[in-house]
Amino acid sequence: MHVRSRVLCLPLAVALLTAWALVTRTGVAVAEERRGETAQTEPELQVRLSGHYAFAPATLRAIVRVRPDQDNRLLKVVADSETFLRSSDIELDGASAPRVHTIDWRALPAGTYEISIVVVGTRGPRARITQSVVVVSRGDDPLS
Repeated sequence: MHVRSRVLCLPLAVALLTAWALVTRTGVAVAEERRGETAQTEPELQVRLSGHYAFAPATLRAIVRVRPDQDNRLLKVVADSETFLRSSDIELDGASAPRVHTIDWRALPAGTYEISIVVVGTRGPRARITQSVVVVSRGDDPLS
């Protein structure tokens, strides 16, 4: 009985190893193709905010990733509410500009903010992302 099960297991093991080798080789090729695609299809602009809700006076951080391009000239960052506005312009030196930029807004008063980030090129805006952030005063806390 033991000899028979070993004989049956050997072809199964060979088949599994062959399949694993094929998948591994295919997986590497797919990963290499995807790496090439990713570089070409990387988004022009990506933004990660430290949060979408905060207590006043709030500190908000935006981590902005800009795809390098010869046409990039300016990164415009705006935090706008009904009663408060902060804006910054960061010069971009084309494809040699840093990919990642960190922007901090400190002491934001209560309000609903529209965070707008725009990459401007030689022919005007190239990419734009807008997100909302709500800053509430401690007295407005619904859980207190």
